[in-house]
Amino acid sequence: MCSGCSLLLGPEQVGNLDSGMQCEAPVCAEPRCDDLDALRTEAPSGCACAAQLTVCPHGCAQAACLPAPRLALGGEHSCLRADAGTVKCWGYNNDGQLGDGSMEYRTSAVSVLGLEGADQLALGGSHTCARVGATVRCWGWNMRGQLGDGTQEGRAIPNAPVPLDGVVLVVAGAIHTCALLATGAVWCWGGNDSGQLGDDSTADRFSPTEVKGLAEAVGLTAGDAHTCARLRNGRAVCWGANLRGQLGDGTNTSRGVPGEVLTLTGVVELAAGGDHTCARRANGAVYCWGENAAGQLGDGTRTERNEPVPIYAVGGDTLLALGGLHTCARSPSRELDCWGGNGSGQLGDGTNDVRRGPVPVAGITRVDEVAAGDLHTCALIEGGAVRCWGSNFVGQLGDGTRDDRNLSVRVLGL
Repeated sequence: MCSGCSLLLGPEQVGNLDSGMQCEAPVCAEPRCDDLDALRTEAPSGCACAAQLTVCPHGCAQAACLPAPRLALGGEHSCLRADAGTVKCWGYNNDGQLGDGSMEYRTSAVSVLGLEGADQLALGGSHTCARVGATVRCWGWNMRGQLGDGTQEGRAIPNAPVPLDGVVLVVAGAIHTCALLATGAVWCWGGNDSGQLGDDSTADRFSPTEVKGLAEAVGLTAGDAHTCARLRNGRAVCWGANLRGQLGDGTNTSRGVPGEVLTLTGVVELAAGGDHTCARRANGAVYCWGENAAGQLGDGTRTERNEPVPIYAVGGDTLLALGGLHTCARSPSRELDCWGGNGSGQLGDGTNDVRRGPVPVAGITRVDEVAAGDLHTCALIEGGAVRCWGSNFVGQLGDGTRDDRNLSVRVLGL
């Protein structure tokens, strides 16, 4: 019918770019979908390429959905997805989260067994999941049901698909997992002590359960025990643990259903860490909230915040990565800044000093992707090399040693 690509401004209003129209078939071509600033101050955040909407959880460019990141970090393990959909992992493996059929930690990358066609990865505290097409396969620790297979049995290799279809994004917290569907609905499973599954209970779920009152999600992220979604209208909602204000609703009360993050509009990127959360607006401004004991909010203080505070504006295509006590951001120039806790060298600035504001990661340029674990950080560099820094107690830096590093080292075995 047509080849234009449209952005939804809200439930009642559709804004078209140039001469683009909403299509009756899922065809997406020119014009661009990501020129949000040209639309309005409160920019929307979902690229719709059809009347039956195509959700682009990683953003849009040239009227097409951007691919998922290849690099992902968990509590103390790390993984990289190859272009062909095979996966290699390294680090902690006591629960089989590396997927190599063993429970031995690995100080260099090893292949995940029996997994092909992986499109996206999500790493939790001690479990790992991969989106394969529109399905999810998980492995590792499962005592809280975070593998979603209806059991509490751990797996050292990828399990059969979770009983859920239509998945466009999977994310993992410390002991829970959530999936965004193409319909805009979100389903979660696993540990639920703080309501992080969003089903208005605190009961663990061994199989997927639908998040209540959420139907317009276009993005999703998970912290240790909280979950947040980016909505099609440019707003954000969060649920789960809130002792540190990580839900951004102006309280410190945990909640079992989604609640709106205060003051934020035009959200185009959302990322959660241990007990803190950050967002980027279409104008490039970055806001953070939640725990700040190590300066991980980057506002120059160690004051906890239960609603968003501005950090800095870098403009353009920033990428955010949040760890347990630190935060990193890749700038449009593909350089990397980090701030917050640095006791294991996870900021990569050559020191172990806490930083309350952004500092450059030493010796890192041409960064394609960045990801953060509890106490370590990794970057995918142009050309395909992966470099990591920070805690290395169980080999999560992948350099063949167990030595902590406050400067980056190259991952072996990729």
